[in-house]
Formats: sequence, C-alpha cells, structure tokens
Amino acid sequence: MQQLRPPHHMGAASARKYAPLLLRAMAEQGWPSIFEVDHTVLAREVTRDPQGFKRPSSLVPTRIRDLPRYAIVTGADQGQGATAERCPVHPERYRKGCVPCALTVPA
Repeated sequence: MQQLRPPHHMGAASARKYAPLLLRAMAEQGWPSIFEVDHTVLAREVTRDPQGFKRPSSLVPTRIRDLPRYAIVTGADQGQGATAERCPVHPERYRKGCVPCALTVPA
C-alpha cells in the first residue's frame, strides 16, 4: 500500500492499519497470497473508480472492504463447471455466454 501511486499511497502507519483488512479480504475473496498475487492487478482493483470520493485517502480502505472475487477480476471463473453449464442446444458455448440460454430458466 505504501507503493501505490499518489494520491492513493499510504504511509507506514496507515499501511499497518489496513494490511490485516486487505489480507483478510483477499483470503475471503479467493485471491492468491500477497506473495503470489500480481500486485498490478491488486493495485488497480483497490484504486479503481475514484469518482465520487472527496478524499482520495478514503478510496483504498473502501475498495479493500469491497474487494471483488479474484475469479471475477481475472476472468478465471470462465470454464469452471463447464460440463454442468454447457448448453445442450449450443454445445460450443456455456450457458453464461449464450443469450437465449441465459434467458431460459434451467429445468
């Protein structure tokens, strides 16, 4: 957090304060460990959409609390559960990507 670009960077005290929150959010949302994660992806996620924040210092803690699932951020969830979600009419697609099938309630 101390290596984020201004205006989102934090000093040592703030980084110590928010590090446990970040690590907990990462674990709960399926992110790799802090030693394995792509720090560019993580930094982009905790500093995204700064519009509406009057104080830049409040953006990062808010984004940490709202950290999305890692699979959603990276697109890693595509293809998981493929056998259960394949469309019988459009076997080359997954139900998620097929508009007619996505609008159909599964039996």
